[in-house]
Amino acid sequence: ALRGGAGRGRGHGHANGHRDRDRAGGGSRYGAPPVPAPPAPPAPPPWICVPGTRFIVDGFQGYGKSHSGWCKNWFLTHFHADHYKGLTKSTPGPGCVIWCSRPTAQLARLRLGVQRERLRAVDVGRTFQVDGVKVMFVDANHCPGAVMIVFDDIPGGTGPVLATGDCRYHPGMRLEPALQALARCRPACALMLDTTYCSPQHVFPPQA
Repeated sequence: ALRGGAGRGRGHGHANGHRDRDRAGGGSRYGAPPVPAPPAPPAPPPWICVPGTRFIVDGFQGYGKSHSGWCKNWFLTHFHADHYKGLTKSTPGPGCVIWCSRPTAQLARLRLGVQRERLRAVDVGRTFQVDGVKVMFVDANHCPGAVMIVFDDIPGGTGPVLATGDCRYHPGMRLEPALQALARCRPACALMLDTTYCSPQHVFPPQA
């Protein structure tokens, strides 16, 4: 009986030792299981995401924090609150840059405190490359620094894309070479159209 009791005692001691090591190791004799990485966010809605890319246009509010890892190149068409809302000196997050016109970049620095090194200011009418995509800013005839954005030569064969932001049409726009080139691409060209005032109830006088 004594030998049996001693055996049971050793058995309990052995099990307790495992439990102690388990607790010290995080719940497993081989250590704690790795913490799974958080799932990637879904793609942003099509009205702010340039087809065939990971570019976001004027989508800082609601997406600046959640999609800082998904999108590293952000575009700001102009400095009106309904378009820059959500843009701060820390949002989008580290590693993200904001492409915009020079007047818009200056306003973002002075009014929002966005760091100069996070801003990519480009002149209207100049072609530049972002992640292999050809980009150009076109005067939107809206407010100082407001631009429409042409995205072209998108990898994967996606046709050109025009993001209008807020624009005010005038007949002279028909002479803009970049817009003429897009007209020749129809129907392959995609249009990201700001429809805030598309309802017929909004009637504006001609611009003087």
